Amino acid sequence: MNIVLVAALVICFVSHETDTATAWNDQDFFRNCPPSRCNKDGPEIRFPLRLDSSNTSSSCGATCAKLACSGQDTIMLHPFLGPCIVTAINYTGATLNITPLTSACTMIQKFISTNPLLADTGHCCTLHYSRTGKLVGCLREFTPSGITDFPVYDDRGSYYASVSAADTIAGPLPCLSNTTYFSYLVDAYAYMYDLPLGCKVISDAAIPVFGIGYDGSTTKKVGEGTTLRFYDIAANWSEPEPSSVPYQCQKCEQNGQRCAFSSQRNITFCLSQPHKGTMNF
Repeated sequence: MNIVLVAALVICFVSHETDTATAWNDQDFFRNCPPSRCNKDGPEIRFPLRLDSSNTSSSCGATCAKLACSGQDTIMLHPFLGPCIVTAINYTGATLNITPLTSACTMIQKFISTNPLLADTGHCCTLHYSRTGKLVGCLREFTPSGITDFPVYDDRGSYYASVSAADTIAGPLPCLSNTTYFSYLVDAYAYMYDLPLGCKVISDAAIPVFGIGYDGSTTKKVGEGTTLRFYDIAANWSEPEPSSVPYQCQKCEQNGQRCAFSSQRNITFCLSQPHKGTMNF
């Protein structure tokens, strides 16, 4: 299914209304549109999402998100980021947690040249991210050292914590550096005095490829044999129009119910039987 067809499907569903589920609604929908996974531990894919590679009807999905299985991975083709691994799906928030498969350097260049929040992606799966970095250029190569203060936001509120400067600076980036000029990705909340004199911000683009050490698996040094991991990117499939299927399905999930669609009655409805949980990992 191509993006144009998916977009047409979404428009087709805009006028659907919610209704109380009947017995034939439940049986008809789940016979034709059962939930699916790419592996037993992967996120559950259910209406209004669907797997493009499945044998289910196109009526089993009503969002612009294109999902498919690649081996054990759940893959989403994002119009800006390209192919991404889906690590979690939150149906109450209408979001997919994703990790782009494109190399970090290529993605950094894309974010610098194009603001994805303003890019014309047909409003398909708007991007959200918590931690961001900015590109900084320096006249010499250096290794971050020392301790710096960094804002932290958690259950205890907001406060400053002491962290290693190496946890807020990554680089040099090989694809954007040469023998006389070195590019680093610096957390947006880091201080310029943690960098050598002569360094300056060369792009204000918010780049969601940098986390400050809350995840021990994140590699912050960039060079031969190492990688810079994408960090906390979510794609949102919600729709602002109350009569749209994504909006109605989100309301179902927020009320602890599953969302379904009756092809016979041409309506979206909430299943009366509550389900357990809405965040799938």
